[in-house]
Amino acid sequence: MQRVGFSLGGGRNMQKGLVDSMIVMDYDNAFEDAIEWWERQLEDGWELHISQVSLMEMLKGIAKSPGSREKAFNDFRFRIQEIRKEGKIRRIWPITQGISKIAHSLLEQYCRRFTPPSWCERMESLICDMLIAATALKHGLFLFTENLRDFQWIDSLRVEKVDYEIEGGGEMT
Repeated sequence: MQRVGFSLGGGRNMQKGLVDSMIVMDYDNAFEDAIEWWERQLEDGWELHISQVSLMEMLKGIAKSPGSREKAFNDFRFRIQEIRKEGKIRRIWPITQGISKIAHSLLEQYCRRFTPPSWCERMESLICDMLIAATALKHGLFLFTENLRDFQWIDSLRVEKVDYEIEGGGEMT
């Protein structure tokens, strides 16, 4: 897929992209390929954003990990704050009424075209995917994902599969 950006003063392209949850998880889990991909995007002039939905999905994974949940949640909040301070995340987009309406419409389109998954966890992921896609559409962001098939049916969405693979990637520690 062709990447589209706009030129800022000085000729540097500033492109804005939304990073899907699995990529954020890979980055947060310090997978080397994910970190290299993230850094390369920043070097190439990408402004990277994430959805509040991705943080919520990560919290669910953290809650399943052994040990002190409070410590795990505090460590997670600290890591996200540090990533933001370092400029690696430009913005975390909240779920707004407008995003919710777009996500509802996308889910309805999906259900008209495909048979929704019958198991609860996959349906939950589908709803999260629709909220993430809606965020990208609402704010004119390019979407980076590991799961192209989850989004490629959305005609108006600019989406690209990341060029790295993690064996067993995206699992919460």
